[in-house]
Amino acid sequence: MSRFYSIEAIEKFIANHCVDCLFQGDSVVGLGNQIWTMDNGRYFIVNEIVLNCWSSGHKVRQVSKLSKKQEKMIEDESINLMIQE
Repeated sequence: MSRFYSIEAIEKFIANHCVDCLFQGDSVVGLGNQIWTMDNGRYFIVNEIVLNCWSSGHKVRQVSKLSKKQEKMIEDESINLMIQE
């Protein structure tokens, strides 16, 4: 069974341990999908899971290396930000 975290718990963790947001995807009800760098050199990944039309949960994990898919998401996000400027 998966463990879901509240928005408040994730925001508190981010405020205490994370340095920079590398990627922020669209959200439905909660925080959406996010990738953060942490103060210990690892990455903090937040995935929003829609439970129903009124609520969502968040799964989180810490990794030392990003997958190719995650690196591509960050690269695409950077390109989109440059185009908007």
